[in-house]
Amino acid sequence: YLNRIGVAPEHLLHVAQSSYHDIIPANELNLSTVWVTRSDTPNATPDSTATPNLVVPDLKSLVSIMGLN
Repeated sequence: YLNRIGVAPEHLLHVAQSSYHDIIPANELNLSTVWVTRSDTPNATPDSTATPNLVVPDLKSLVSIMGLN
């Protein structure tokens, strides 16, 4: 898929709530990842040992960290 869109993995940031369904596959594609651990949403996915590049509690925090606010 990355070849089809013509973007190198180092130019993408995968932001997701599911560590199991998103962070693990994104890591396998060598994408930078942010795991959003919203406290108001129950964890409906299996536990995982995925290692995101960054963990934030919400998207507002990510926007602030990125200096986009």
